[in-house]
Amino acid sequence: VFKLTESFIKMEAVIRERTELLQSSNRQLDESNKAKGMYLTNMSHELRTPLNAIIGFTEVLLKTGSEEKLSDYKKDRLNRILKSGKHLLELINSLLDLSKIEAGQMEIDKKEFQIKILLQDVMEWLEPLLLEKSINYELIFETRNQFTLYSDSGKIRQILINLIGNAIKFTEPGGRIEIRSKKNEEGIFIAIKDDGCGISSEQQENIFKVFHQVKSISNPEAKKGSGIGLSLVQSLLELLGGSITLKSKLGEGSTFTIQFPSQI
Repeated sequence: VFKLTESFIKMEAVIRERTELLQSSNRQLDESNKAKGMYLTNMSHELRTPLNAIIGFTEVLLKTGSEEKLSDYKKDRLNRILKSGKHLLELINSLLDLSKIEAGQMEIDKKEFQIKILLQDVMEWLEPLLLEKSINYELIFETRNQFTLYSDSGKIRQILINLIGNAIKFTEPGGRIEIRSKKNEEGIFIAIKDDGCGISSEQQENIFKVFHQVKSISNPEAKKGSGIGLSLVQSLLELLGGSITLKSKLGEGSTFTIQFPSQI
């Protein structure tokens, strides 16, 4: 009995020691996450402020230039500065969002909204890209009545812009994109289908990894990008309790389907 009691005492001491180590480790992790959050907040301000100034002043110069009849050469250079600035700002925002999610600092802003109105708003925002490539699109709502969601509309909008923007990028001029949505007992489903170059099975294995870029021989423009978009989409969906799947075949287009609960 004495030996058994002694063994229990030693076991309790070991458990207590490991518990204290675990608690200390958790405290250090919490402090690290808080420090990372503060760093991201400061970095966000330091990077976005000058970039927004560059973008803003370039837009002013272009507007003033139209009135003063700037040369085509100068307009072209200003437009390149504006395009590059917006691309860099988008890249910084995506990286910061990914870092916030990893640090547990990303907040969810819940509110009621209708997916039909949100999709129409997204397509209106992407219309210049569609017109530039003469791409036709169709919104299909399988659920007859408009349905209300209680979720983060801003993050779902960001997800849709990423996915539909990619569909536009990988679709040849004159091509077609189909966006189909429905609601059932399992949640909300939105499928984005394009008739573009498609994605090989080898690339599909890594497509949601950070900085992975899909290569397209037939569409050199499709190579341009940070390789962050799909990774961010997956992370945002997981944050909202959702998921994403891909069906694609090389040369036959791709279909990305996202699923998320109607209420979080």
